[in-house]
Amino acid sequence: TSTVEDRRLINMKLAEVYADGGYVTPWTDQRVADDLGVPRAWVAEIREGFYGPEGSNPLFDKYLTESADIALHLAQLAEERKVAGEMVKRATEAAAKVRTRCDELEAKVRDVQALGKRVERELGR
Repeated sequence: TSTVEDRRLINMKLAEVYADGGYVTPWTDQRVADDLGVPRAWVAEIREGFYGPEGSNPLFDKYLTESADIALHLAQLAEERKVAGEMVKRATEAAAKVRTRCDELEAKVRDVQALGKRVERELGR
């Protein structure tokens, strides 16, 4: 439970950092609580009683908006990266199969060339 002195200090701090229906940048209930070393609930209770709703902090609102936007882009990018990784894996596997077929064909070509030389020697062509 807050003491009279706690409530007085909180009220004095709120008078400094709360104006026009909201906190001035960069203040919030939590920041006031941290600054004074009191529970956030005490700050919220006194602010509600004397000043009104927590209101908006433009800097914090901007941070929340931009953070949410970045989080969305990061999630999309992670999905795109996953899809690209799967495509690279499939392409790598396909390339390995093509390489194996090329190696097999090259071996057959060498065998046929050797056979051709043998035919030339034995049949005199």
